Amino acid sequence: MSTLPLAPRCLLHLLLFGLLPLLCAHHAGAAAPAKTLVECNLAGASQQLVLLRSASFVDTHVYRLRHGPRTWLLYDSEDDSQGMNVQWQCLATGADSRLLVLSGEFTANYRQGAAFYWEPRSGQVQRIDFAERNRPGWVQMTAGGPRVVFNNVGHESSHRYLLYGPGDAYEELDQLPPGLIRLQLRSH
Repeated sequence: MSTLPLAPRCLLHLLLFGLLPLLCAHHAGAAAPAKTLVECNLAGASQQLVLLRSASFVDTHVYRLRHGPRTWLLYDSEDDSQGMNVQWQCLATGADSRLLVLSGEFTANYRQGAAFYWEPRSGQVQRIDFAERNRPGWVQMTAGGPRVVFNNVGHESSHRYLLYGPGDAYEELDQLPPGLIRLQLRSH
């Protein structure tokens, strides 16, 4: 028979049999290898960008990107890169060019996401960040780079469409611009 009073025994029981398995599962999941979700050849096979997901806590995962030998978090920290309900698409934008678009629930009150593309002039993968209430609907390819287009469902603006582009470019329009490619984000 235990010499501990009832309350400490109940607490000890809760810790050992309630929280301990959860903590072990969390650490085991965090140590699990990352799963490849999509391989997107931004500018041919030599410029492949890979979206990776590693297990995390409950129904969220930590998202990373890999280009060549380099792997990095989707956002600045592991906490910021932890998301749920993430969807993506590797979208053909030309004869030998593609764009990787992803959107999910990360740390903001809105859905967050990014579009990644290869910029031949800089010789680097470029990124367009966005945060809206809904997922993006279209991509427009322009001489200045891709633009990600949203229906304005949040009505923070009087305009119908919101566009995000390279270099933190942002524009609001009342009509859809020409030459759009329809997005169909999925969580395969």
